[in-house]
Amino acid sequence: MPFAGIISPSSLSPPEVLRGRKRNEMLWLKPSWLAWKHKVKLSWTQKIAQTHHEKWDGSGYSKGLKGSKIPLAGRITAIADVFDALTSRRPYKEAFSLEKSYGIIAEGRGSHFDPDVVDAFFAIEDEMLEIKEKYKDEHESLFVKMVRNK
Repeated sequence: MPFAGIISPSSLSPPEVLRGRKRNEMLWLKPSWLAWKHKVKLSWTQKIAQTHHEKWDGSGYSKGLKGSKIPLAGRITAIADVFDALTSRRPYKEAFSLEKSYGIIAEGRGSHFDPDVVDAFFAIEDEMLEIKEKYKDEHESLFVKMVRNK
């Protein structure tokens, strides 16, 4: 999938969604091959790349892992990734309010997200908001501007 499809201003068609999922698989297959070729052990960061799109109920991708079969690092990154996507402006949407974002995450407890990770997320809400503020984007990225102007 062309990278521009990831920030498309409209919904993706089923074939585009499938290409996006295949792209995710390729992003971790290539490092696996390189690690094998160079006899290097892959780090936990690859596990995050491989599993942060999995869902607690098994309906995610790319392996369809379910529950505790999803590495904890992937479960934590999943909620962080979704929270960032919900609360950030994208070419296809404005940032959601904290209240709406929290509601979506709470609704995903036990289906999309590990219930314990959701509980931990809300338990450190103040610290999480400090981190979000510290690393917030001040301006739209150059890449997004270029795609919008095409």
